[in-house]
Amino acid sequence: MLIQDQLSLSRVALTWVVTAYTLCFGGLMMLGGRLADTIGRRRTFLAGLVVFTIASLGSGLAESGTLLIAARAAQGIGAAMLSPAALSIVTTTFRGPERNRALGVWAAIGGAGAAVGVLLANFFLNSQYLQHVLRLDALRTGLTFLPVASVIGLGTHLGVRVIGRFGGRVCGVVGFVSAGIGALLLAQVPVKMSTSTGPE
Repeated sequence: MLIQDQLSLSRVALTWVVTAYTLCFGGLMMLGGRLADTIGRRRTFLAGLVVFTIASLGSGLAESGTLLIAARAAQGIGAAMLSPAALSIVTTTFRGPERNRALGVWAAIGGAGAAVGVLLANFFLNSQYLQHVLRLDALRTGLTFLPVASVIGLGTHLGVRVIGRFGGRVCGVVGFVSAGIGALLLAQVPVKMSTSTGPE
């Protein structure tokens, strides 16, 4: 079943599931950068990672629309701490040509992750075989595929070699194209909207 059916979300609430993350992420990113300058890049990165991980778990376990939206907002806060801290770590750790390669890897993996994440999420939520034949709900289905995280980690390691061979610019373009494909695929994800004309 879709999230809207499971949590009895109105059209407005369903929109806020996406909007809450976007607003917190975009609105607090500069504050996240300032926090990295104040308490340190590593501390900010780790704190953001903890916040994002806990919020992601909360999103998967949410039993009401309010909790889901709150968890999504917390994800945005965690991402706003992670992103500038990660970029700062990359730019200060590497020098010269190595910095360009590292930035290329960072951009490529970010774009590819956005595209692959949409594909996997859509698969987990809409797989009739996994949810009905194997009796796995969306959360358990996702946990079943945790080894995918290992593959992504290995891809990150190999990405450094790919950048060294093909150049950061080429891999950066591939990352942005992947992000664009992910956005197009996201627009194709079916969302059941209520046709009721009553109050939301």
